Amino acid sequence: MVTARAKRRRSPFGGGMGARGHIHLKVFGPDGVLKDERQVSNRVVDDGEEYLIDMWVAHETASGLPTAMSRMKLGTDDGTILPIAATNQALGAYQSGSVGSFDPGYPQENGASFIQYRVTWNGPEVWTNIREACITSATADSSAEDGTNGNRILARALFAAINKATADSIEITWNIELQSQA
Repeated sequence: MVTARAKRRRSPFGGGMGARGHIHLKVFGPDGVLKDERQVSNRVVDDGEEYLIDMWVAHETASGLPTAMSRMKLGTDDGTILPIAATNQALGAYQSGSVGSFDPGYPQENGASFIQYRVTWNGPEVWTNIREACITSATADSSAEDGTNGNRILARALFAAINKATADSIEITWNIELQSQA
């Protein structure tokens, strides 16, 4: 078994690997006009960094790939229930019905150090006070399996509340940039 420390030593990022994220969240009305927008930088959680290292090791050693990140989820916690921390493995307060698969063509990679994810929610749901989002490999319409049974959270972010009316859509573009650490 390769330990996390050994993986970091063998990574292409020198003394170790770090990652940061940036989300661009947009709410569009039924006419396609931008109604609301947020841009927030966030920390990739420890489990997310381990996932990125596992992906690199799998590509370099031809070993099995970890379960791929495949969705985003939304929630209503402003950090009161679950403050942002490196060890986060779930949302603080999952918004029912908000599990969204990546848009066609995503994730996109630009070299070995940049990954972009995007999800667009177009459904008839009405959501209020959406204040958090995460990238996850879990598929269930709940937060119950996040961080369990091999499911992982790559990143979690908090932002000022947004609302989605029946005919609105929400689009989140999430960039993850890998960085070397001295």
